[in-house]
Amino acid sequence: TEFTYNSLFYGICRRKDPNGASDLLREMCTNGHRPWIKNCTEMVQQLCFSGRITEALGFLEEMLKMGFLPDIVTYSAAMNGLCKTGEVDNALGLFRDISAKSYLPDVVAHNILINGFRLSGKLNEAQEIMEEMLEKGLFPSVVTYNLMIDVWCKSGNIEKAVDCLNKMVDEEKSPTVVTYTSLIDGLCGAGRPDEAIVLWHKMSDKSCAPNKIAYTAFVNGLCKCGRVETALTYYEEMMTKGFVLDTFSCLYFINALISNGNTTKGCELLKEVLQRDMTQGDDLKMVGLINKAVEVLSKDGRTSPEISILVEKGLISRAQTMGKKDGN
Repeated sequence: TEFTYNSLFYGICRRKDPNGASDLLREMCTNGHRPWIKNCTEMVQQLCFSGRITEALGFLEEMLKMGFLPDIVTYSAAMNGLCKTGEVDNALGLFRDISAKSYLPDVVAHNILINGFRLSGKLNEAQEIMEEMLEKGLFPSVVTYNLMIDVWCKSGNIEKAVDCLNKMVDEEKSPTVVTYTSLIDGLCGAGRPDEAIVLWHKMSDKSCAPNKIAYTAFVNGLCKCGRVETALTYYEEMMTKGFVLDTFSCLYFINALISNGNTTKGCELLKEVLQRDMTQGDDLKMVGLINKAVEVLSKDGRTSPEISILVEKGLISRAQTMGKKDGN
C-alpha cells in the first residue's frame, strides 16, 4: 500500500541513503504510488545536515525526472544546506530556478538567502533580497527583521537598523533578545554607547531578559567605545546572573581594564581565567592577549607579586612576563 511504501521510504530517508530512496521511488512510481513530500524534505535535510549537498541536489533531480514535484519546503532545505556550506550563490541560483518554474518562494526561503548572504559578508545582496521580498508583497517576519538589523549594523547603516526596530514595534512584532543584542552591538560599534545603554534597559523593561550572548556583546561593545568602567558594572551584573564570559571575550575585557588603568581588577580576572581554563595555549590569539596582559601586569608594582605567584604555579612562564613567547 501507499502507507507501507512511505513508511519504508521514511526509514531509508532517516538512514540518509539517497540511492535506496531513488530505487524505492522508482518502484512506487511503477506501482502507482506517490511519496509523501515531507519524507522527501526529510531526505534533503538529512543529507544537507551531513554536508552531502551534491547528493541532496541529485536526489531532487531524480524526483523531478520521475514526475514527483518537491514543494517549496524541500527546496528551502536544499537552499539552506547550500548556504551553510558557503555556496550562497548556488543557493540563489536554485532560488531563481524554482521561481522560473512558477514556485512562489515564501518568507522562510527569502530569510534563508538573506542569512546566507549575511554570513558570507555579501551585505548588499542581502538587502536586495529583502527589497525583492517586499516588492512581491511578502511581509517580513521577526526573523527577517532580526537578520536585516544585523545586516544594516554590519554595513554601517545604523539608522536603518533603528528604523527597523521601530517598524517591528509598529507592526506589533515583539523584538527578541536577538533583535536587541544586534542593535546594541551595532550602536556600540558606531560609537553611540549612551543609546546602547538606553536600549539595554528598554530590553529589560519589555520583559526580554538578556542572555549570555547579549551580555557578552554589550560588555565587549562598551569596551570598544572606551566605556570600560561601565562595562565592568554590566560584567559584574552578568556574573550575579550566573553567566560567564567565554575565555577569548574575558581576555579581551582584561586587556581593556588594564589599558584603562584598572590593573588590579585585570589581574584578578586573569588569575581566574588561567586557573579555570588551560586550553587557551593552542589558540594564538588567546596567547597574544595573555602575553600582552602579563607583560603590563608584571611591571606594575601592585600586581607584579601576583604574576610571580602565577609563574611559580606554572600557569604562565617567566618568558611571558618579559613579553616573549615560550621557546623564544
